[in-house]
Amino acid sequence: MKITGFIWLEDIVEKLDRKHRVQPYELSELFERHPCPAYFWPM
Repeated sequence: MKITGFIWLEDIVEKLDRKHRVQPYELSELFERHPCPAYFWPM
């Protein structure tokens, strides 16, 4: 599976900021620079 983008739900964006101080663009950049094989992520 190849991930080509993200759908950012407002509630999730707010939680990322509130709990983790992370913005959506930061996560997008991370996944672009460090793609991870699908088997690495728990299903």
